Amino acid sequence: MTIRVLALCGSLRAKSTNRGLVRYAQAHAPAGMKIHVADLLDVPFYNADLAAKPAAVDTLLQEFPRLMRCCWPVLSIINLRSV
Repeated sequence: MTIRVLALCGSLRAKSTNRGLVRYAQAHAPAGMKIHVADLLDVPFYNADLAAKPAAVDTLLQEFPRLMRCCWPVLSIINLRSV
């Protein structure tokens, strides 16, 4: 069984220290663990006025539907799921 981890980094800078740490964790994940680094560059802030979910949000939801359900209260971008 593979443990799937979704890594989110709040910094969008390519040379961010935090992004570097996430990439390091991904490259050095133990056997049986796969770390996916979500690219949040195209994910907008939550906006209840939007008529549809942005494509970047759909991508995250499709890749990690079970994870997104368990993290619902934590990530504000997931609120777009209800649109």
